[in-house]
Amino acid sequence: MLRQHKKPVYGAIEYEVISGHIHQLIIDAGELMTGDVIEDLAGELAEAVLNCNDDRHQGHGRKHTMDDAQKAYSAAVQQLLVTDFRYEQEELDRKIRVHKKWGGQVPAAVFMPDTVDNGKWNVMVPDDEGEPVMRRVRDGVLDDILPTPEQAGAKRDPYGIGWIAPRRWKTKTRLRKMRDRNNKGK
Repeated sequence: MLRQHKKPVYGAIEYEVISGHIHQLIIDAGELMTGDVIEDLAGELAEAVLNCNDDRHQGHGRKHTMDDAQKAYSAAVQQLLVTDFRYEQEELDRKIRVHKKWGGQVPAAVFMPDTVDNGKWNVMVPDDEGEPVMRRVRDGVLDDILPTPEQAGAKRDPYGIGWIAPRRWKTKTRLRKMRDRNNKGK
């Protein structure tokens, strides 16, 4: 029997001392949740806050008080006890898979006119794994929002699926063509 290797689970605990000045500790959360480990990691974040000064972080460091370090320690303990790092890692992996599947940003929804029923709309929404799911839009929901292809001046494509819309020229191009047309007559 092959032994499966567990994928490492990484996470981050952080504390924002002042707006825009954040101290962060990247952790291996795979073997985490024992009391000693939580205290050690919280202490590490608090120590990072105390070690910060004006000479660190390429001149963006600040001198912090013991109170800041204690707040960082408390925030770290809270995050370590509450955060489900494995779930966050799985969610990030899922988003990466879906992004790769679509080759970029995944649309939340795509509205399409029904090719059989004029005036009816379908909506495609991706499921959790990015697979497209088609649904019918209730009648009248999009009436005031989206014109049908015919209302927008499009005609059915006689040689394929979909619609052919008249070409829309940029304003500069339209003006240039009008000027050229007027100059030809002279």
